[in-house]
Amino acid sequence: MRRAFFLLATSFAVPLSASAQWQHLGPDVAYDVNDVAVKGNTLVVACETCGTTKNRTGVYSTDGGATWQDLVLAFGERRGYVAVATPSGFVLDTRYLYTGATPAAFQRTDNTFYTYAYQIFREPSSGTLYRVGQEPALLVSTDDGTTWASRPITGTGIVMQGASYVHARGQTVVVGDHWRLSGGALSTDDGATWTSFPNGTYAFIADDGRIYRAGQGKTSNGSVTAALFRTSNGGATWDTLHVAPLRGSFFGQINTQPDPSFIYAEGPKVIYSAADNLYLSTDDGQTWAEANQGLPLEAFGTSAVIRRGVIDGGYLYILRKQRVFSSSVTGYGVYRRPLSELGFAGTVAADDAPRPDTPALSVSPNPAAGPVAVAVTLARAATARVAVYDVLGREVARLHDGALGAGTHRWVWEDDAPAGLYFVRSIADNASVVRTVVRR
Repeated sequence: MRRAFFLLATSFAVPLSASAQWQHLGPDVAYDVNDVAVKGNTLVVACETCGTTKNRTGVYSTDGGATWQDLVLAFGERRGYVAVATPSGFVLDTRYLYTGATPAAFQRTDNTFYTYAYQIFREPSSGTLYRVGQEPALLVSTDDGTTWASRPITGTGIVMQGASYVHARGQTVVVGDHWRLSGGALSTDDGATWTSFPNGTYAFIADDGRIYRAGQGKTSNGSVTAALFRTSNGGATWDTLHVAPLRGSFFGQINTQPDPSFIYAEGPKVIYSAADNLYLSTDDGQTWAEANQGLPLEAFGTSAVIRRGVIDGGYLYILRKQRVFSSSVTGYGVYRRPLSELGFAGTVAADDAPRPDTPALSVSPNPAAGPVAVAVTLARAATARVAVYDVLGREVARLHDGALGAGTHRWVWEDDAPAGLYFVRSIADNASVVRTVVRR
């Protein structure tokens, strides 16, 4: 297992431009800010009792953050919990679900949830929405929030009263509860079955199948602080990538409490948050640098936190909020920064519509004890490769490599590979999609 990297002055080896920094877009909302959704120049911030009258569910901007307006809903709800962008517009959850092409056009749907939502995540390739909240169940929508199916989060060793975060890539889904830290759960079949998973404050599934988890770590002197971990084998073992320096605590809790962290990774590049700071590595976790230029860091990191991160249009947007109420609202709200400044290509947009040329890929059964059926659907003819890789990135089977016409193509992976986690990747004219499969 990789050793932990304790941050010292000499460990900051990632070059960052001194002039590049985060741009503050507003709004002047600091406390009870819950979520941010971005689509082009339109931003929606979900919050509780905020806005100019302090009794709104949120605020929004249609000009990239230059000006902000109160979000006024027809039924007068005062608590906006989560928001997410979809191809058809936006979804806002107040326990009643609102959808609209624009924030000004929000209409209440027939969906009423009897527990609060903590996150709605949109899987980038399929567009599926995953909702988690105050119940041990995953709610799934494949039609931009019009209808929802409930999938209980149960299984051997899983003890969950609810879930506060969810992340998905293909059919792999990770959920956890950062308040109780009682445990998380992992599914490789879109929530049909679950296995126990170490909990943390947030998790991220990378395009290569590796899973990142923010949680508790220890500094060289034994102090508990925030840390970032990664698994390449579905959670069987974990590498400690980074341990954040201890900058203080909030009521005796670790830096990332009581709010979740943000994680984003592309290949060897990864960025994550701990309290109100961001840490960046461009060499697979070997060296780290602070990526907070332009953020008003506090001396002890005790009363501010980065609540959410969203990628749209080549930018990384973060939502910075207060942990305790204060009359000051300066320096909170939404910040953005070009992904290119941080070394990312920015080709994966968490809330954008899937690329039209991205192949559709399915594997079944999953988990599998024998042959695995693999199907790829292309919208147009393309040069494609379909292959299977192990957790170390080694190719174990190549199902196709060459031209494919539009439509659905099928193969069977018949291999005596040992039990474990594998990744099926389809690449069509540089647009790729990955599915995980477990062999028993």
